[in-house]
Amino acid sequence: MNSIKFKVLYLLIAMFAIVSCNKNEVVNQPPIQKILSAEFVKTPYTYLQNKYIDATLAYELQKQGKTYRPERFSYEEKFKMINFLDSTRKDDTPDDAKFYQTLESQLTSEINSHPYVQQFVGRFAQKESYDENEMIINTGLGDTDDISKYQILYCYEIGFDVYGKFLQRESLTRGEEWDPYIPYPPNPNGTEIEEEEYDGTKPPIQKAVRYILYTRWGSKIEYMFISNDLDNSIKVGARTAMTTWEQAANNKIKFSEITKNITWNKFLWINGLKYFVRINEEKDPNAGGHSTVGNQPWAKVTLQKQSSSSVCLHELGHCLGLYHEQERPDRDNYITYYPDSVMDGYKNQFTKMTAGSYNYYGSTYDYNSIMHYYSWAFGKLIIDNPLKHKQNLLLGITNHYGLGCCHTAITMKKKDGTFINWNYVLSPTDISVIQQIYNY
Repeated sequence: MNSIKFKVLYLLIAMFAIVSCNKNEVVNQPPIQKILSAEFVKTPYTYLQNKYIDATLAYELQKQGKTYRPERFSYEEKFKMINFLDSTRKDDTPDDAKFYQTLESQLTSEINSHPYVQQFVGRFAQKESYDENEMIINTGLGDTDDISKYQILYCYEIGFDVYGKFLQRESLTRGEEWDPYIPYPPNPNGTEIEEEEYDGTKPPIQKAVRYILYTRWGSKIEYMFISNDLDNSIKVGARTAMTTWEQAANNKIKFSEITKNITWNKFLWINGLKYFVRINEEKDPNAGGHSTVGNQPWAKVTLQKQSSSSVCLHELGHCLGLYHEQERPDRDNYITYYPDSVMDGYKNQFTKMTAGSYNYYGSTYDYNSIMHYYSWAFGKLIIDNPLKHKQNLLLGITNHYGLGCCHTAITMKKKDGTFINWNYVLSPTDISVIQQIYNY
């Protein structure tokens, strides 16, 4: 009898061990890849917009004791309802903040799961700075070549080959021409392009059309610092530059800081439902900052801590719609460019724009523009005295200027052989151009 009991006990222990092993095997298996719906794969931008607009309206109307029936409203009507909510809703409650943080996380996760986004990220995102929780991808191809993942999905949906576009951009390493056109989703605030000038698949003939009808901000430009912990020097530098540009534009524009409903506003920004500028710290030690160009859904500006006033003015100039002066199509008539002297990875700062994508606003080439680099910009470090250079590095000295061991290569000169200086203030041309863009 005892023998039978022992055998039964042994079998129970063995069965428990088997079940435990199988359980551990299941736990340790990688998660099953979520099956993507055909609608999401084919039309991801429209699919996600509708899904998250509906989730937002259902939540907000439920708070008012109302029932939301999405099938009763057109896409345009939903946009109007979101804009109305944005202007009337009160500060986020703790429940609101939790809801929109969750919604933001879900939306970002879905965007990251799309194969086309994954392909783009794998090829162009800077590995050292890429954050999968952020909407903007830093491509490393220039300070005006960041792109939103949501914008990538929009391009994919309408058949614009944004992947091929950035491959083309990556291949430009000297002085070749570059057309920066990439389509933006429809503006929910009502600024539309006339059909004969823009059909969503090809660029307007003149850049003036982009500036005046598409990338120009309205008279009120909202902005938000990405975090309350952002270094105060960045906040002061950005606000000072904003004031300068406002005055240059004859106060036709006014920057307005968003300080309330942070989670709500961030969710709208990520979803492309609200246009404002997010300001963050620049992480690239070789760059003072960078910015998206003009009015677009995912506009952003980054600045180094303690950035000079000229850098802040330069980046805010991009934000208002200005490109580099040294990228003008006619620049070779005014400067001599030395591509072999440029640091690896930064030649894209000097590629020329195509004539059909640039509007001069009646201006001649301006060496004094805040948007023009100086002669040593992004120049390679030339070591003149290797021994002294090594000694300086051992002493922890990384600022080599004036120490007799190195110098910075010249990347540009004026045609007469003289140097282009660092510009600290807006030039008369900068002021004239910005007034023409924002002359409502």
